[in-house]
This record gives sequence, structure tokens and C-alpha cells, in this order.
Amino acid sequence: MRTWLLAFLLLPLTVLAQKTDTIRLYNGDQVVAEIKELRLGLLKLSTDYMSTVYVEWDKVESVRTDKRWILETENGARYTGVLVPDDRKDHVRIVVEGDTIPIRRIDIVEMLRLRNKFIARIDGNLNVGLSYQKVNDLTQLTVDGRATYRNTHSLLTLVFSSIQSDQNDGVRSSKQDLHLQLERTLRRRWSLGVAVGPEQNIQLGTELRLFATGFLGNNFIKSNHFRMQVLGGVQGNAETSVGGNELQSTEVFIGFTANGAAYQTPKFNLTWSAYLYDNLSIADRYRFRTDLTISYEVFKDFTVGLQGYYHVDTEPLDEQGRVDDYRSGVTIGYSF
Repeated sequence: MRTWLLAFLLLPLTVLAQKTDTIRLYNGDQVVAEIKELRLGLLKLSTDYMSTVYVEWDKVESVRTDKRWILETENGARYTGVLVPDDRKDHVRIVVEGDTIPIRRIDIVEMLRLRNKFIARIDGNLNVGLSYQKVNDLTQLTVDGRATYRNTHSLLTLVFSSIQSDQNDGVRSSKQDLHLQLERTLRRRWSLGVAVGPEQNIQLGTELRLFATGFLGNNFIKSNHFRMQVLGGVQGNAETSVGGNELQSTEVFIGFTANGAAYQTPKFNLTWSAYLYDNLSIADRYRFRTDLTISYEVFKDFTVGLQGYYHVDTEPLDEQGRVDDYRSGVTIGYSF
């Protein structure tokens, strides 16, 4: 009993001891905190007096931390080491295996803490939306989210979305996706990955599509506020239509993804993707999909946003499927 009581009393001191990173700003302010991460130009800090706070990276003059980090620069170089100040105010030094590498601080576009705990390496978001249209008595419920696990050279991402539509005349529609993707970072902004999962879009006549994908990508733009990736690869599908038709096919595809952010409080974030698929098994069958999400932080970690998509299948598997499907809506979200 005494041991548990002592541990409880010392817990606040233990937490306080972890906040030993020092961040000095160009305006002269100094913050002692625990650095969580750097992503899209925003340094995430945990403090004792303000809980979690965010500091814009281009307002930071110097950083000192004795923790080990995975760091990536604007030109795609990656390092694992400790950050210490440099004599030049606009530089830092990365201590890597006994060597010290000077680098411009602003050239660092991502910092990921090397942690032992699995849960500490996961971040993501969850969004919920509900809409009603009186003109046709249409109700739509949307739920979507993302969780990403990061380590030194890999990203494991789980993405899901569900849109359920219902009208009082009994007409129902469903669009659901679940993607599990593993991406391995290579040299100079290149990456290699695989993805698997199920998809459903009743409007396009697809009751179920099981897919497996292999791709090669390049982050040809990766700065502190904007990123764009181009990727291409091959995808195998096993499809079942709403009418019961079945097909196995192979596609080649090219895609673009983009993520941008602005941090003039509150935070603003934009995510966009577009993919074009050419079916090698069915002549003249093409699929196109583009998705857009805009979120705006109303208070800490909670957002309101707009979401929309436009999907096309030039050759649905049966006559019950439409050629295109689109939607837009308002969501409420939480980031973790």
C-alpha cells in the first residue's frame, strides 16, 4: 500500500521531469516543454501549465532536446538522432551516431519521436456528419476516420468511411470503404507500398470489391505547409455487382494526393486526392475518383469541415449501376 501511495505522489514529478525540451522563439519567449512532433509546419508541445500547445515552426529560433528523433528535410534526406543548438541562429545540429551534422532549421519538415510504446506512435482523426434534404426526404449519415502508425522507415495506415442514405419511400443506398496500407520510405522522397481492403458503392452498382494494390510513389513537394505525392501501380480486383455479376480484373493506375495547412489560429487543413484507373481486363473501362476534405479547428482538437467526392465508372458491371456518383456534406471531427 505504501509503495502505491509513493508512486502516486511521485507521478506528477515524473511527468514534469519529462518536459525538458527547450524552445526559444524569435520574439524572445522561451518554452520548456515536451516536444511531441513536427508536421506541416506545426510543432506540437506538451506543457505543464497549458497542456498541449502548438507553435509555428518558422517562429522558432532554436531547439534543444535530448530525445531521439526521426527527422526529414525538404530535399528528402532522413536522419535519426538528437537536436542541439548551433552557433548560427537559423541552424541546428543533428547528433547522429557520434557525428554532428549542421542543417538549416527551416529545412526540417518533419520530426517524429522515437518511442518504445506502440500507442504513442499512432495519430489520426474521426469525423461524423448528418444531413437531411426536405425536398426528397433524404437522410444521410457519414462516419469516416484515419489512424496512422509510424516508425523509422514505415507508415501503416487504416482508413475507413461509411455513407448511409435513406429515403422515406424505402430507397436506400450505401457507400463504404476500408483500406489498410503499408508504405515503406526509400531514398530521396521515394516510397514503396501495398494496400488491401473492401469497397462498396451501391450507386455505381458495386456490391463488393475486394482489392489488392502495389504502388511506387514520390513526394515531389514536401515543405512545411504543403505536400504533394504522385504514385502509380497495379491493382487486382474481385468484384460482385448489385445484380450478382462477378468479375476478376486487373487495373493500372496513377494518382495524386495533396495535403496543405495554414496555422493562423484556428488551424485550417485541406486534403485532396485523385486517381485514374485503366482496366486491362475490360476494354474501354475506366474508373476515376477524387475526394476533398477541408477542416477548420473551432477549439482544441475539434473541427468542423466540408467533405465531398466525385466517382466515375464508365462500365458498371450491370444495368443497375450509374456511371457517376457524387456527394458533399458538413462534418464534425476530432483529431488525436
